[in-house]
Amino acid sequence: MAKDLPSFADAVRGMHVPASANEHLRARHRFAILEAAGLFRRVEKIRRARLAHRGPELAVDSQLERRILEMLPFDLTGDQAAALQKIWRLMQGPAPMGVLLQGDVATGKTIVAWCVAMSAVAAGPNYRPAPGVGVQAAGLILRACSRSCVASRFSPRCSRTSASII
Repeated sequence: MAKDLPSFADAVRGMHVPASANEHLRARHRFAILEAAGLFRRVEKIRRARLAHRGPELAVDSQLERRILEMLPFDLTGDQAAALQKIWRLMQGPAPMGVLLQGDVATGKTIVAWCVAMSAVAAGPNYRPAPGVGVQAAGLILRACSRSCVASRFSPRCSRTSASII
């Protein structure tokens, strides 16, 4: 524990009968750090448990990659392509994936997700395009993305899209 934080007993006193506003803030800080550390331990335990199980391994070869990308009416941006490649590498397994696709509004997250879903669909009926999401919601996403790709011929204004392991 950091040198400037109160002991546990002092923090309890500082929360319930503080001698000053500063003492109360220091006590709150101590408990916030304890709570955050506990949260991080739980998240790490869950992450390790997930990695201990084998997930489906799905490889996207260059032929499938080309077929998926040729369906798009525009080229992916560098960030979109990098995020897609990272997700496709993770799909090769062996651990179940936990990925957060993040980016500002209109940066192309949906088109990256569509490409990933298409690769799962191409792998056959044993794969779901959106694990953890209801089939109806996944179908709506795929239908909306498919319509968007076929109907529009614009090059999206994109800044940054990235994939992060969670």
